[in-house]
Amino acid sequence: MANEQIVPSGDLASRFADPEAPAHYAGGFLVAPGESGKRSLITPTDTCTGLPFSIVPTEDILPKDRPRVADAHHHFHPASDPVLKTVAGAALRNCRLQLVSTAHHNQGRGSYHAYFKGPNLPTDPLEQFKTCVYACAGFMPRHGIDMSSGAPELVELTKKQMAQLQVPGADDEFGYRNLWYNYEPVRRFFTNFALEQDFGLIKRQKLGEFLLTTDEKRKQHLARGLIGAAARLAVDSMKDEYSMLHRAGQLHPNIQSDPTVLVYFKIRNRPVPSNLTPRVERRALAALQAA
Repeated sequence: MANEQIVPSGDLASRFADPEAPAHYAGGFLVAPGESGKRSLITPTDTCTGLPFSIVPTEDILPKDRPRVADAHHHFHPASDPVLKTVAGAALRNCRLQLVSTAHHNQGRGSYHAYFKGPNLPTDPLEQFKTCVYACAGFMPRHGIDMSSGAPELVELTKKQMAQLQVPGADDEFGYRNLWYNYEPVRRFFTNFALEQDFGLIKRQKLGEFLLTTDEKRKQHLARGLIGAAARLAVDSMKDEYSMLHRAGQLHPNIQSDPTVLVYFKIRNRPVPSNLTPRVERRALAALQAA
């Protein structure tokens, strides 16, 4: 981040931001250089999970069916960034959306998008994967971006604000009312990431039995087991950290304590993709041939 600098308190508009943005600023965000000399703020992210900070809620209840009042804020943006055009990027783009009042989101000079270019987007597949897992697990950064004054302020969330963000979802026992993810882009990435793991680390006996059986039901059963093994390999480097956050109560209260379960069920939830068994077969065969 050689071209970035910490923004001091003071006149942001005249020194760093779009000239049409509000003139007064108090906070401590990083700044990114932009076109034509314009600069914009970088959305801060949680150092542990990579998840961007939420916009601090100011209303107890927001309507989901009135887009002029409230709409969805994608925490990973801008949508035009090439990083978000890949399968992994689409998962990032869709792993955390927040229902936010339009006044604080994208309408007017005092809104979030009048200031922020977005977070620094992770490009390492493992970091992208971890961030999406934590989003699905309901992790909530303890700091947020307060837009209530018309200029951004970095704040520690109060208990009330945290509770507002963590109101349970009516249709998803593992989700929140005003924070959600779009399922299919996440499933596609989790599937690809899991099936790209080293199948050579799975017992040869399991791979061989799967490849040799002619019983279709048995083959489907064994394929599910190998997908589970691949999911276990995918989360191996984050299991300790995930377990620590789960014990600390920083994940959704209903979420599984083992990230393997989360990833496996995100891949296998109905309707089950029809092409998984042939893909598992190709990976198993390649692993045995390479042994």
